[in-house]
Amino acid sequence: MKTMKKLLIPFAAFALMLAGCNKEGTDSAIGGDATPATSQSIVGRWYYPNELLNLNQQPEYDFKADGTVTGSYEGTWSIGDSGVLIITTEFGPVYARPYTMYNNTVLILHFDVPELDKDGRPVINQGQGWIEFFYKEGKASASNKADIQGTWENIEQWDDDGDGVIDESMKSVTVKFDGDKFSLIIHVWNGESYSGTYTYKDGFVYFHPTKLMTLEGEKDPKVDGIGYENGGDFVFPFVANVDEAYAYIIEGRGAWKKAK
Repeated sequence: MKTMKKLLIPFAAFALMLAGCNKEGTDSAIGGDATPATSQSIVGRWYYPNELLNLNQQPEYDFKADGTVTGSYEGTWSIGDSGVLIITTEFGPVYARPYTMYNNTVLILHFDVPELDKDGRPVINQGQGWIEFFYKEGKASASNKADIQGTWENIEQWDDDGDGVIDESMKSVTVKFDGDKFSLIIHVWNGESYSGTYTYKDGFVYFHPTKLMTLEGEKDPKVDGIGYENGGDFVFPFVANVDEAYAYIIEGRGAWKKAK
């Protein structure tokens, strides 16, 4: 479980970073309004949300106005007429479909543009819906608590035989926001489930679990839960755009779909 906990931000420490930011969002839903990123909107320093805690952390992407990029990839970048982001490095090009949300404070990268090998065939494991999202340096997400209401499911998919086709999929994690109540089911941990309350601010959920159910029965989340180091509380990023959401929670990464 220690590896999984790395995807969660320590509650107390992260609260210090957000001091002085916007108040908790409680208004009516405004939606993410995801739009294709432009050469203007993508410029800036973008961080994995969970890494914002470390103020010395380097950005995952630093797209500069002069067309160069540093961070995970070093090289040049451009957005063509088709809307595809191309990052050219010494190891070859990387492709993604970029979108920005909430007044350019959130960047979504869809790495589902197939890359081709030297023979013109799709590279294995590309084009399968791999999605990552980032928060802009110094900008609080303008997302709203009303936007995230409902039940969201993270589906894990994989290619069993390596032919570039999805063969298997399973529900990885389910979360439910119901007013001020929140529940979390980690299916990949045999149904370990949490329930409690939460607050929402600047694109982050502050979860306060009061109940933990496991295969062995009910346990104390403050002692046995994934946020036990912080008295049971933990923090994770979550933003939504209509029926699709983006979050990093335990095994649930990338894009989430709203349950029908």
